[in-house]
Amino acid sequence: CEVLVRELGLEELPTEKEMFANARLIAAAPDLLAMLKMLVDVFGEAAVLPEDRVIIQAARNTIAAAEGT
Repeated sequence: CEVLVRELGLEELPTEKEMFANARLIAAAPDLLAMLKMLVDVFGEAAVLPEDRVIIQAARNTIAAAEGT
């Protein structure tokens, strides 16, 4: 088990609580991505302030990373 942990680059195996939290996050990922896309579609063109444009661009980058593009 220790060899596997080292091969994965982990210091220790996740706890049961962490594993369930990760599972919930993975399960919610498609909905989170869809919502982020919707927010960018609705508010992307309305971003006028520089800080708003930075946030929208960060959201677009996150979408691209999630889609592997």
